[in-house]
Amino acid sequence: MGDMERKTTLIVFVLSSVLILSGFSTIENAYAQAVSSMDPPPVGDAAISPPEPCVGGETDLLIQDIVPWGGGAGIDPRGAFVNELIVQGKNWCSIDSFAIVATNLSLFKVIILATDQPTSFYNNIMPGGVILPQIDTWVLNGGIMSASLADSNAGSWAGSSFVGGLTRVNSLVNDITIIDAAHPLIANGLPCPGGNCGVVVDVGPLTDLDDFGLSAHNFFTTLPASTTVILSSAGGPVAIEYPHGAGIVVANTLTDAWMYQGNSGVSVKKIVANDIAYQNFLASPIAIGGTFVPIDQSALLLAGVQSISMWMIPVVIAGIGIGVFVIKRRN
Repeated sequence: MGDMERKTTLIVFVLSSVLILSGFSTIENAYAQAVSSMDPPPVGDAAISPPEPCVGGETDLLIQDIVPWGGGAGIDPRGAFVNELIVQGKNWCSIDSFAIVATNLSLFKVIILATDQPTSFYNNIMPGGVILPQIDTWVLNGGIMSASLADSNAGSWAGSSFVGGLTRVNSLVNDITIIDAAHPLIANGLPCPGGNCGVVVDVGPLTDLDDFGLSAHNFFTTLPASTTVILSSAGGPVAIEYPHGAGIVVANTLTDAWMYQGNSGVSVKKIVANDIAYQNFLASPIAIGGTFVPIDQSALLLAGVQSISMWMIPVVIAGIGIGVFVIKRRN
């Protein structure tokens, strides 16, 4: 037809029963453990021991050197992120930050960076103050990054820049405001085994964002293009989402693991749980007579899509699933 054309077709149909989620095909794992001495954990923190070894086929990779804020009662001793990955039945494994360079990140769909890590952790991720090219390339190629970047307790990433040039300003605050209540991190509504997900509200102390001793460490600056601000403090954004190449980064400076672990006397598991459920929704295709790639509902961001792609926004009304599919074709 001469010049390439795009034709867009909108198809709306009703599905009786729940959408069937399909996992990714089993992938070979070339995980190699890097041997390096770790800095001693700060007082009150413990190493992630035992780790969850990568044996092949895992989709989620947790990078954690120490247990954030020493863990909490009634959960896995390896901390909030490990506990929630187990509760949600994710196919995951873990490494420490020293093993990143020896790990084939392309084997994973989701990477989760634990909060409140030692300075050596941040130096390994942002050597010389710049994001590790291996991580940057992984996101550019379609990786889904969940980054809990509250520091200033066990260590610091001051003066460094994260994926897409994101930076931070030190600011210890207790008052958080919801900016995008429709974002899945706040609104919930996604498949979430275990029951720890929920709608995040801001209606008073410890319900669900304010007055956790400190609810956020730092706010973000130098926001990448097309950033969606989800939560903010007086100083600036404390939870955001942005595209980076074909990938997506969801980052926060909240004390999310502290909240989850009940270290202030009240356990609020929603933020960590919603985050893990959301990352896996973004990373997992939905199969109903074909393969459909879910995307960020708030911004419909999926860069670098070639050939035929299908974007899906699931809605549930009175137990009936309604799928809205936007199909883009390249002729």
